[in-house]
Amino acid sequence: TPKWEAKSLEKWTSLLPSCKKTANLSTIEEQLLRNNVKYCLPAFVDMHGVPKTKLVPVDHARSMCQGSELFTGAALDGVPQDVSDNEVMAVGDAPLFMHLPYQRDVAWFPASLYLNGSPFEACSRNIFARAAEKAKSMNLLMKLGIEAEFFVFRQDDGMKPVSRLADLEKPCYDAGAMQPVS
Repeated sequence: TPKWEAKSLEKWTSLLPSCKKTANLSTIEEQLLRNNVKYCLPAFVDMHGVPKTKLVPVDHARSMCQGSELFTGAALDGVPQDVSDNEVMAVGDAPLFMHLPYQRDVAWFPASLYLNGSPFEACSRNIFARAAEKAKSMNLLMKLGIEAEFFVFRQDDGMKPVSRLADLEKPCYDAGAMQPVS
């Protein structure tokens, strides 16, 4: 058992931006059950802007918000990990959950990634948090629009995008694959 597991989950989950709001997981669990939610989606965005997630039964919502959902980083395109590295945890940001408007029995949770108990460097939410802290240290306030996107280009190939969404080499955990089929 890695020694970081013994640390209090509250120490590193308190780094989440929404934890400035008080998250009572019991209240959130009750709300999920009262609204007939069956599944939770702890979601993060990869370097291509593609949402990644897992379908988590609602009775595991509490543990999901404390880091129970593990993802193999090496299975994700652009994640700086080898197959032998520890998995990353997707920690659902409880105060920010929302019901999917087209599938009311599913709740979506924005998630931050952690590795060995620390924020995972390559997670887009963690990148934003670091940039916001740097801005704060310079007496600036960083604001972000609702459609935060970034693009990675290959300079050696005439500035073409690295991403080809339709045929990603590693499509693991794609949220789009879990969408209802009509």
